[in-house]
Amino acid sequence: MLSKKHFFFALIFILLGTFPILAQDEGDGGESTPKTTQGDDYPYPPFRSEEYKEFVKKGKHDQQDKFLDRAYPFPARPKDKWQLGLNVGLLMISGDVKARPGLGFGINVRKSLGYLFSVRLGFMMGSTTGRNWEPTEGWARSSLNGAIPNKALSGAPYYLDYTDASKVPDYRGLNGEAIFYNYKTKIRELTLSGILTLHNLRFHKRQTRCEIYGLAGFGGTAYRAFTNQLDGNDNEYDYSGIIEDHFINSPDRFNYDQRSEVLDALSNLWDDSYESQAERHFDDFTPFDNYSFKPTAHVGVGFAFKINRLINLALESRVTYTNDDLLDGQRWQEWGALTRDYDTYIYTRGQLNINLGAKNSVEPLWWMNPLDYAYAELGEAPCCDDLPELPDLADEDNDGVPNAWDEEPDSREGCPVDTKGRMLDSDRDGVLDCDDKEPHTRYDAIDKVDEFGIAPEMTIACTQIDDICNCVKPCAPKCTVGGRCDDGDANTIDDHYDEDCNCAGTPKPKCIIGTYCDDGDANTIEDHYDADCNCVGTPKPKCIVGTFCDDGDENTQYDRYINEECECKGEPVLETPPPPPACLPGGRCDDGNPNTINEYYDKDCNCIGGEVPPPKCAPKNTPCDDGDPKTINDVEDGDCNCKGICPPAGTACDDGNEKTINDAADGNCGCEGVCPPAGTACDDGDPKTINDATDGECGCKGICPPEGTACDDKDPNTTNDVADGNCGCKGVVPCAPKGTPCDDGNSRTIGDAQDGNCNCIGTVPPPPPPPPPASTCCDQVLPRILFSLNKYSVRPEFKVQLAEVAAFLNDPSCSGDRLAVIGHTDVRADNAYNDVLSYKRAREVVDILVNEFGIPRNRLVIEYRGEMDPTIGGLSSSPSQKNIDADHALNRRVEFRCAAPGAVDMPMPPGPADAGSRKPKPQPKP
Repeated sequence: MLSKKHFFFALIFILLGTFPILAQDEGDGGESTPKTTQGDDYPYPPFRSEEYKEFVKKGKHDQQDKFLDRAYPFPARPKDKWQLGLNVGLLMISGDVKARPGLGFGINVRKSLGYLFSVRLGFMMGSTTGRNWEPTEGWARSSLNGAIPNKALSGAPYYLDYTDASKVPDYRGLNGEAIFYNYKTKIRELTLSGILTLHNLRFHKRQTRCEIYGLAGFGGTAYRAFTNQLDGNDNEYDYSGIIEDHFINSPDRFNYDQRSEVLDALSNLWDDSYESQAERHFDDFTPFDNYSFKPTAHVGVGFAFKINRLINLALESRVTYTNDDLLDGQRWQEWGALTRDYDTYIYTRGQLNINLGAKNSVEPLWWMNPLDYAYAELGEAPCCDDLPELPDLADEDNDGVPNAWDEEPDSREGCPVDTKGRMLDSDRDGVLDCDDKEPHTRYDAIDKVDEFGIAPEMTIACTQIDDICNCVKPCAPKCTVGGRCDDGDANTIDDHYDEDCNCAGTPKPKCIIGTYCDDGDANTIEDHYDADCNCVGTPKPKCIVGTFCDDGDENTQYDRYINEECECKGEPVLETPPPPPACLPGGRCDDGNPNTINEYYDKDCNCIGGEVPPPKCAPKNTPCDDGDPKTINDVEDGDCNCKGICPPAGTACDDGNEKTINDAADGNCGCEGVCPPAGTACDDGDPKTINDATDGECGCKGICPPEGTACDDKDPNTTNDVADGNCGCKGVVPCAPKGTPCDDGNSRTIGDAQDGNCNCIGTVPPPPPPPPPASTCCDQVLPRILFSLNKYSVRPEFKVQLAEVAAFLNDPSCSGDRLAVIGHTDVRADNAYNDVLSYKRAREVVDILVNEFGIPRNRLVIEYRGEMDPTIGGLSSSPSQKNIDADHALNRRVEFRCAAPGAVDMPMPPGPADAGSRKPKPQPKP
């Protein structure tokens, strides 16, 4: 009969043998296509053909129609085929027992979700084996409770329902409790994988014959592990000869070089029946009889080669993570603890993939180039007959705006227009720019211009500028309710402003429930704060379950603590003692020293042990400290607890209350005192009272001195101080001689002096002389400087306007004039942002006038208005209007006005310091 291994290689050979046949080109007469075009065409209609709609789902026909009408930029996705996969490969478990490859079979179905990502549902079944060439005793040892951990090898009767033999293997007392592990595991799995194709974006090739992909997913695995530990007569194997020959008497024991010899000896001993159930879980959910079930996760990589449009071959390897350590039926280390890692299994297989689907569907999308449509569009002729005709671009009035968009098609030649062809009136004074001799009229004189657009001379009086916040814009609020602040108190948190602009905080909590603390008791663990901020802990266990002890019974062995109450219990000693154990490294022994425990053989057959741990509890009545300051005579009780007693009733103590006397213990660890008798002298803390005495209720009261009693009112300027009968002290102020300098408290008077009747009198100074008349600007209109959107750098074309401003300031007839340089923005940002940006624009213009034109800095005053004073008002800041910039552009400006007498630079406003950009707008190349 053909073995599984031979069957697998035969299948691979058949698949490779069919490769040349399947790889023939599809065409008439078997003629091959030229090398330059072979395999470079899809047998599907192009995207812009009517036939392509047959390859599109009906629900996407509307999208395809819009695409053909050039009303939508993307064609509809085509229907593509499903892929059916049949696979066979090697299955191995990576666990605690050395694995041998087994055979697995599977079937799956895959569907694309796009050109790069697809999903696959698959089923696999197979079996694999493993065996160890080194003996082990870990199955019979436990670091937990002293019991034998692997019940499947110690005759547990409930394993009999899962085995094919008449008994359950029981190796207790046999072969020195040393066995050789082996297993055979059957695996059934259902998986769902996500697959990412790693090279489907092809820029220089339309199609490919190769696919490299990665996958990850989840699933469920049902498995059942068997072990071969009984011979044909259902008796346990006798491993003593192999152990003696290869591990006791051999000079190369545990040497890897003798591995083959040990495995040959085991093969001759074992009958390859795998009749017994290996150790398994009994408390896990499983939907299958006798099988264990685990949810799993997996990752993998693969490579596929396309034979033709229907068939491709793939080689794939996948690792599955089970979160289970019993796939190989073994999970115990030599010292009885559980092994460190969980078992995984690897399935490496070859796969035959077949594409299935309707005739009017394309091959799976991961074989197609997603850039095919884009390159096809780029390869089309640059002219399209189905595009609408270009509009008439004639411009009859030669204003630069075609007639199709010109709202004023008969504008005067040479008159500047906006983007809609309308003749401009920049300052909105009713006079067109081409007729306006003052096209940039001051904003406060627009309604006063004559027929030539010239405004009368106007000055700004000091009384017109009352307060900078009210003149320029509303004042900012003092604070933001709920805004963060710092009240200066380290004992509060979450400080914030309230409605009265007071900074208030919330007191910090005394403690955080559940956080670590120290209750001062060495016999407790896991100390933490409870809801009342008390530090509480959990009493330490008296004993650690599973550690060695002595139950005092000579007829028991393997004595261990079985609970935290220090109950020691051992297993009965067999009536017929087993033969003395072989000198196996790690085996149990007795070194004859009563002061050592856990003795075992080392590699040189020496019996060694560990030191006996010192007792944990101090002797009874040993002095200690129970952590309670209220108790006395603290001593150990012999059970690792420290206890004290309360002082006898009447013992002197201190109750912590300064107002009580005769403090004494009450016999219950409490301390109480009594109030002094009424009338006992005391101090009520008030220096204004006398004759302080107790009231009999632990209170202290005094009385005010009688009226007229001499006292001191602490004022050095008064005399004859006496008590007023209400705990107050008053004195009289003597009159100073007439003419003595004094202060009448009025800052507007001078020459303050005493009048002889205890009055201080001053005189009002004469009014100051009137201020000199304010200077006025020369009768001249200055240009505006316009700015690009969100920029504060001056564009090169406005250097001519700045030169005109510099010439004005250098004119001898205007040598005394000072200019206010006022920055503005449009409305397309918030107020704080626009304030900073308008300030930067004004500052930039001042810097250029000073550094490049030599204007003295004290003749320029920086001011800003933000968006508060637009040239064109009522504009929208919504995104739908942002593409119309002509009107907004007139609001992004710097203006020049006569500076008010005594005016100084406005400080930089609060707001984002990074508002705007200084980088100039790129200029077009000539």
